[in-house]
Order: sequence, then structure tokens, then C-alpha cells
Amino acid sequence: MQQDTRNPEVLEKQGDTFDAPIPGQALTTPEGGQPHERPPEETDPKKLLAFAIKRLNEPKVKEQLMDLLLAGIPIEVLVKNITKAGFMEGKFSPDIAELLQPPLTMYMLHLAKQEGIPAVVFMGENESVEAEDEYNQKMLGVMNEQRPELARSMRTARAQDDLRERGERAEKAMSAKEEIRQREIPVNSDGSFLEMEN
Repeated sequence: MQQDTRNPEVLEKQGDTFDAPIPGQALTTPEGGQPHERPPEETDPKKLLAFAIKRLNEPKVKEQLMDLLLAGIPIEVLVKNITKAGFMEGKFSPDIAELLQPPLTMYMLHLAKQEGIPAVVFMGENESVEAEDEYNQKMLGVMNEQRPELARSMRTARAQDDLRERGERAEKAMSAKEEIRQREIPVNSDGSFLEMEN
């Protein structure tokens, strides 16, 4: 029996490759089956912002937020995760999610300054792709522990986006091949023995 010599840390980061939707699965479920496919629960950004700020001030949530900020996780990432989660749960539309991001960023920055935490606001542009992937895996691990149903729906959405991108790339490749075929100029035969039939 041959031992697995692959790096166990890399294997752990990859996760379960079978824990993804089957291609075309979204087409077999009834429309409106997911919370984000239905009309949003709230459309007033002011009410949603007030709710988010109230939630961020709850002692347990605030403590977790400060721990994440102290660990160096950028506010931008936290805000995007919060707004994406709200959209995936059907709380508000993607437009409202975009409207909520700037004031939530400012409020989290304010909280960090109150606590004396040197917060990182934006993802570093000079960070390596590997560091960003490692960070995403850590966040996914936290989300799997804290909110497994949301993590599952986000994996489904990511897999659907990946399939859509693969389809678009394949379509572009096919159209490029077809364009090359159409541009090929037919060559008249010179009577070569290679063109003779059996």
C-alpha cells in the first residue's frame, strides 16, 4: 500500500471536493427556493443600518469583532462578509448591500479607534495571492463553525459562478477555434500521394 506523500496542510485547505453542487443543480430546484431569490425582507437602508449598528454593539458580537480586527483582518472584508450574508439570507437586495458598506466601514473604524485597535481598512494590494487564499480559507473555516448553512449556500453560489466562468471560457475558446477555421484558406491539391484514396 502506497502512502499519501502530498502536503497535509494543502489537502486540508482544499476541503472536500465532493461537497459542491452538481452541475446544473440550480436548474432543477424550484425558483425562489433560496432566500436570496425571493423579495428582500427590508428595503429601507436606514433601518438596516440601524439594525446592523445595534447588532455590532451587542457585547458578544463586539468582542468577536474586536478580536478579528486585532488579528489584522481588514474592515473591508468583514463588511463585505456581513453584507453578503444579509443578501444570501434574503434580508436585503444587493443594491442595499452596496449602500450599507461605506457607513458600516466607518462605524467599524470608529469602534476600533474607541478600543485603541490599529485597524486595517482595506485588503493590501501588495499581498500575495497565497496569503489571500490562506485568509479566505481561515474565514471559510470560521464561517463553517459559526454559520454552516450560510457557508454551504456561499459554496453553492461560488461553485455556480465557477461553472458559469468555465462555460464562458469554453464558449470563447470554441468561437476562437471556429474563427480560425473560417480564416483558413483552402490549398489546391498538387497531386500528392497523401491525398490518394485507398
